Amino acid sequence: MKLDMGGAAAVLGAARALAELQPEGIQVHFITASCENMVSGRATRPGDVHLSAAGLTVEVNDTDAEGRLTLADAIWYAQEQAGAKAKSGAGQFIAI
Repeated sequence: MKLDMGGAAAVLGAARALAELQPEGIQVHFITASCENMVSGRATRPGDVHLSAAGLTVEVNDTDAEGRLTLADAIWYAQEQAGAKAKSGAGQFIAI
């Protein structure tokens, strides 16, 4: 479980470093995806269908996919935000 959050921890570390450095003329936005993996009566079961942020339905075959489903929603959100900014002509975008 702790290995699953390595990417998010790296992003948060970079965000903190940039916040402390405050590079002039640069605006950076960080998006992380997180979810709680807890056993309960409301937990996802194989065969459940979820609605993604993009409006797509996703059938869950592997209940260990919660991180990937959350990541997909975060990527969709980032694309929506970048698309809105690009249409307004507000700067240059670099994705890593």
